Amino acid sequence: STPPPSDQVVMRMPLIATAADRMKDKEFETVEVFYATDRRADNERAEAATRILERFTPACVSALFTTLLIGLAMQLNSRALWALTGVGVMFTGGFTYVAASVTQQNAINLAKEGPRYGKERGELQIGLCRVSIPRVHDVGKLEAPSILRLEVCEDEKKHVILQSVTELQGKDYYDLMSKRVANSERRELFVFVHGYNVTFEDAARRTAQMHFDLDFQGAPIFYSWPSRGDVFGYADDAREAESEREAEALAVFLQDVATKTGAERITLIAHSMGNRPLLNALQKIAPPATGSPPLFDEVVLAAPDVGVDDFDQAWPRVRQAGGRFTLYASSRDKALLFSAQINGMRRVGDANQLVLVDGLESIDTTAASNGLIGHDDFAGTALDDFRAVVWLSLAPERRCVLQQGQGDRRWWAFGGACPVTDFRAATLAARAAGGTAAALQQVDQQIPRASGTAREAMDRMRQMLNAFEAR
Repeated sequence: STPPPSDQVVMRMPLIATAADRMKDKEFETVEVFYATDRRADNERAEAATRILERFTPACVSALFTTLLIGLAMQLNSRALWALTGVGVMFTGGFTYVAASVTQQNAINLAKEGPRYGKERGELQIGLCRVSIPRVHDVGKLEAPSILRLEVCEDEKKHVILQSVTELQGKDYYDLMSKRVANSERRELFVFVHGYNVTFEDAARRTAQMHFDLDFQGAPIFYSWPSRGDVFGYADDAREAESEREAEALAVFLQDVATKTGAERITLIAHSMGNRPLLNALQKIAPPATGSPPLFDEVVLAAPDVGVDDFDQAWPRVRQAGGRFTLYASSRDKALLFSAQINGMRRVGDANQLVLVDGLESIDTTAASNGLIGHDDFAGTALDDFRAVVWLSLAPERRCVLQQGQGDRRWWAFGGACPVTDFRAATLAARAAGGTAAALQQVDQQIPRASGTAREAMDRMRQMLNAFEAR
């Protein structure tokens, strides 16, 4: 066939596909993520009547108050009282709607297939979760019902939803995981450890969201420790996260994952308070024998809610467990500023005074931080850099969205020399081609037939891919 004119040549490299592009005509897509948890299963299949009555109490009180107002308004024929009556009717309707919707959603949740893991500690359980991602999903977002949008019940067309949980036995679990690993080009997997105020369900949803947004080919796994899933449960969560039993359970699980799955590339990701059990577990894992590679290739410490003194003490032994450690920290992380006040110690994830130690690649994400809290940059605004670590194991100096900071020690910050869109296209091209060298070969084949803006784009792509290859 005749090649297109040079000014019509379009680089045949993948671009970021939205959820709608990937799903085509489907309203949602279901993904599977593996889990391990030492939460105790709650076998309750019906909600207690007392809880339902408590939920409807505000509506009942409002209805009673509104009824009294109606009586007074009729007796006194007062416009002001009739106006208050209208307000009372609206409040009663609103309270009733919310209570009824929550009761309905709870009934749906209780009827979902599989065990329901609560906030109490139990024995380690393993299995598989199925989570639906909606067609309208935005990268980095974890869509859920919002009362601000008058949403209470889950909707597969709008929200990321845990659909089912299947408990598995050891052999079945690792056989299935091994198949997922073997079917991936790089024989890879990742393990995610969540932070404070996270339920089992939300941990599953976040892992599925990362798996989907990263377009991860291997096995996605999350480890859920017994966080209370309550904003007022910080002290209880801290005790659980720092417990010796938690460190031992996670250490055993990580070693099993490393030795029973055939994975050639393992990435560990911990967020917020989840860094505490991970760092404690890595201290319990024996360092590799002389000349042997570490068990884990990449270890990502995202917004660690860990005291700097505790980290300094643990770091000499921790660093032996991973090939490379990456720290994502921000000076706009309000959650960690609050934690520092509670604990009386600066947190490792606070970039106001960035932690700089040998063997740790410290990344200041402040320039990329946004939102109310600024605590989830790694899975949102900093996703392009995070993707380059997980996908391609690129060192910071090869990631042009970063600029090197000043000082005697190495550190990096967002705000590099290249546009994020160009960097994203290059990482996607390298991933799709099976490596940087293969992507360069594809670009070289197309450059001679390109001109104009297409040629400029390919020249930029080639420069970036060469930077990926640089050692």
